Amino acid sequence: MVILNTKTRLFLLLYAIIQAIILSVVWIFYVEKNYHCKCKKLSITFPLAKSSAVLININLFMLLCSICKTPRRFLYLKFFDFKFLHYTFVFFTYFWSLVHSISHYLNLSKIYGYLFFEHWTLALGNLLVFILTCIFLLSLPFFRKHHFTSFVAFHWSFFVLFIVTIILHGSFCFFKNDHDQCQLSTSFIWIMLPSITFLCETVYKFISNKIVPCRVVKHASETFEIQVPYKSNWCGKTFWICCPSISPFEWHPFTSVISKNQTNVSFFIKIRGDWTLKLANSLGISCNTTFHCTFPNLLINGPYHAIPKHTTMFETILHNTCVVVVAGIGITTFANLFCDLLVSKKQYNNIHIVFVCKKLDDISFFIEEILQLDKITNVHVFTTSGQYNVSVPIQVHYGRPCFKSLFEEIIVKYPFNNSDKHQIKVFFSGRTQIAHSIQNHIKKHIHFEFIPLV
Repeated sequence: MVILNTKTRLFLLLYAIIQAIILSVVWIFYVEKNYHCKCKKLSITFPLAKSSAVLININLFMLLCSICKTPRRFLYLKFFDFKFLHYTFVFFTYFWSLVHSISHYLNLSKIYGYLFFEHWTLALGNLLVFILTCIFLLSLPFFRKHHFTSFVAFHWSFFVLFIVTIILHGSFCFFKNDHDQCQLSTSFIWIMLPSITFLCETVYKFISNKIVPCRVVKHASETFEIQVPYKSNWCGKTFWICCPSISPFEWHPFTSVISKNQTNVSFFIKIRGDWTLKLANSLGISCNTTFHCTFPNLLINGPYHAIPKHTTMFETILHNTCVVVVAGIGITTFANLFCDLLVSKKQYNNIHIVFVCKKLDDISFFIEEILQLDKITNVHVFTTSGQYNVSVPIQVHYGRPCFKSLFEEIIVKYPFNNSDKHQIKVFFSGRTQIAHSIQNHIKKHIHFEFIPLV
């Protein structure tokens, strides 16, 4: 889910300006008099090719840094932020690759009068563009969502091939200066540090993260719970889970929740696709409710970004007027926050919590906490199917929530001046369609600020 808000637009603008400055500096270096090369007669296409090559290296460095997970253990950034950064660096890497290739095509047409591809540098350059195009096409939603396992396999295979190819691409000499010297390629310098970091992370997570579940519980609406031994710093954090018996290269993020017995940490997983279905089958889930059999080894890598108890976000939710919108299994993102609210035993009339689910059974595993939250906060429950098998002493609304009416009601209840911008924080976790609906309504009110957490 990529949602462009003011901060992301500002980042894109700033990053584009920085790249424009770098492009100008490198351009000046290659057109000034102290750089002697016959290739300068190629006019603007030669400095453009060399300048874009520098930007490719920079963006590739940033791209590799964005997939390294180590900083996420110490730096709080939402999963959405990392995903947005990844998309941004991929786009600019691909964009400058096309600029670099087209510039060299024009250079060749000026030198030979036709496109000449027999040189190793040119052949590998064309292969790089082809690899990037394949990565881009196979990452589009229609393929990624319906064939995720294949997407992961192709994505990493092409990416490793791309790294090897770009190092070889710069190892052959194509343009020489007037002293018959080749300019040394710097691609391997930019790639080396993040690549080694990522390689060490990969080795570490396969060696040191093996955990055997101690209990598995089946819940309603194709949801099951995996319980692992309790660790104090695990609650409310994000973890990446892999089941090697399914695929050693496929990892998925889940939020940990402390179990009711306070001795285990739970991961609530809804069966939505091939991987979650295979995981459920490998854990032996059938018609039974609780399992105490022999479970396969899981790789659980983390903890990473989350909503820790003492962060600014947690304090914002406690001390400001907030709307927390939870859709389906997205409830796990806020589960520990809700538990902390219940433990405090205080009244939070400034917090509005909206639960959206297809059936009330989808959140039945958390229904006791919802009933208690209704006593200390403003709880709104919506079921889109209008059917549920769980009887609860709470008002349940049928159909999708009307966020327009809800937001207008909050504005009337908590009047602000026109100068009070972003006084009401709207936190969200769940499906993308609901996020877009919320954002469309928020645009009409200056008092709200939308904060997606996944």
